[in-house]
Amino acid sequence: MLKTFVKNAGVTFFSRVLGFVRDILLARYLGASWGMDAFLIAFKLPNLFRRLVAEGAFSQALIPAVIKAQDSTSLLQQLFGGLLVIVIIISIPFMVFPHKVLALFIYGVSKESEVFLMAAKMLPWVFPYLFCMACCGFYTAQLNIAKHYFIGSVLPVALNLCLIAGGLMAFKTGYLMWIAYAVFLAGVIQLLVCMMAVYFLGGVLLPRSLRLTPPVKQVVSQVSAAFLAQIMAYFSSLFDLLIASFLMAGSLSWLYYAERLAYFPVGVVSVVLANMVLPQLSAACHAGSLATCRSLLNKASLIIALIGTPMVLGGWVLAHDIISVLFSSSSFQSADVAATVASFRLLLLAVPAFMLNKVWGSLPFAFSESQVQLRMVAQGVLAGVVVTGLSFKMLNHVAISLGGGVSAWGGYYGLCCYARSKIQYQMNFKSEMKHILLAGVVMAFVVMMLDRFFPGHIVVSRYNQLLLLGFKVGVGAGVYLGLIYQSRTVLDNLYQPSPGEGSLFGVSGSSSIGAEGVS
Repeated sequence: MLKTFVKNAGVTFFSRVLGFVRDILLARYLGASWGMDAFLIAFKLPNLFRRLVAEGAFSQALIPAVIKAQDSTSLLQQLFGGLLVIVIIISIPFMVFPHKVLALFIYGVSKESEVFLMAAKMLPWVFPYLFCMACCGFYTAQLNIAKHYFIGSVLPVALNLCLIAGGLMAFKTGYLMWIAYAVFLAGVIQLLVCMMAVYFLGGVLLPRSLRLTPPVKQVVSQVSAAFLAQIMAYFSSLFDLLIASFLMAGSLSWLYYAERLAYFPVGVVSVVLANMVLPQLSAACHAGSLATCRSLLNKASLIIALIGTPMVLGGWVLAHDIISVLFSSSSFQSADVAATVASFRLLLLAVPAFMLNKVWGSLPFAFSESQVQLRMVAQGVLAGVVVTGLSFKMLNHVAISLGGGVSAWGGYYGLCCYARSKIQYQMNFKSEMKHILLAGVVMAFVVMMLDRFFPGHIVVSRYNQLLLLGFKVGVGAGVYLGLIYQSRTVLDNLYQPSPGEGSLFGVSGSSSIGAEGVS
């Protein structure tokens, strides 16, 4: 499992690096412009639904049900058919009536503005991406059940490569639609890759009509509650989009770049861990092994703390240098950098909650109690919306970041209460956490001193700025890793299971469904 985690986290890291290359090119050539805002609006809408039907509620409810099902193949095919019907119903209005539907989501933007007209023009090309990714989400869920995680981690590479090519074409020709065409092409490529992987695993499953047998009814019930929970979470995103439409031009771009950076550890660490933990948690819950559930959450949380702490503290200290080096240009000027830094630093405070929610959110689904997730998400979203609504006149775009952070920490608190009542969870790595925090604080202090004596503005060349930033990051990483290695207790905890408990790197309960079960 350690080898699997490192391999898939490495692939995800490579994908994120490509994503940053993509964002650097878009920031340099499009900047915080109306064209960039139009693309972000058009691309945000299918992405909201993508996380709902492709890699969010559906897959989280699907995996535990398939592990417990007697006829997994029939169940998968029926659910696949139901999923595609939902996706088609969602997609048709956005593709056939883009102007009318878009007006509902960005009420603050004039229907005659360049932003609105270009976003509406892009929607029919961008929205088929949702259909492709819904199919990919279904096939990657099959692969995850069979413990083949690589394809799900490598898929975003295709999107990033296509968007890099589309961005370059848009810049050279002055025709922004090339970016929309790139999204459409990326969806087709990702779907073909998924189908090829499942074909070699045991055969491509095709959708069937949904029959309401007892297993299907149970899954539909869980998926429905999960859908509602996800819809509540995306209500917050839509509210943020509505608020941003009343702010000055460029606000969406500042938030986008800040979120891309702040969520870097979430995508690299937490998503990979969640994909690995959910099948094991489901098997442990099915077997009634609460000790294994506790151990899985503790091990995954320790990994998140070990990797996330230096990213959060280091990112806070070097925020201005990072954003300036990556995104500053004649189109993305110093005011844009400062506005992005403000949101980035605030989001960093919520990154631990975002990371933990990804993994801990698997627990209610493993127990087939997705209605619990609905209640927690509703509470967190309500708190976030209230905070954003009360503060956006004073904080402008930063209020959206503040609301997202409040929502994330509220959701994590609810998950902690649920884990204590359901599996009698107790944190068993308090000593290791002290070592991690001490190492992180020392690292942050060293990097702060380096930043004071060698500020980024002392060099003019972009290449030299990058070298200086790399030097600071390298020294900080060396200090942190040296202190962690010296303590040893952190690493020992990762490899040695607690008495009577399973370990993330060799858990006792595992899924009995392999290649045959998903073929």
